[in-house]
Amino acid sequence: LMSSLRASNGMVLILPIELLANGVFMGETNVGEVISVGKTQVDVKVGDTVIYDKENANPVYWNGQSFLLIYDIRVLAVVEDE
Repeated sequence: LMSSLRASNGMVLILPIELLANGVFMGETNVGEVISVGKTQVDVKVGDTVIYDKENANPVYWNGQSFLLIYDIRVLAVVEDE
């Protein structure tokens, strides 16, 4: 049985997007993909690419992968394609 993570109320679970240059890891950014959203007033949904306040992010390690758990108000912007 495979378990998954679900953000609780007021929280957003993010998969950080790493900065790569020619296939070489250059560091973490403050950009990530939303994996789960708890009940929230913030206009963000699963699959959105967001810019977040990384100083207030809590690292979460689950099934060998690194995520960040943040308060919904720490989502600073949603990246939108034009």
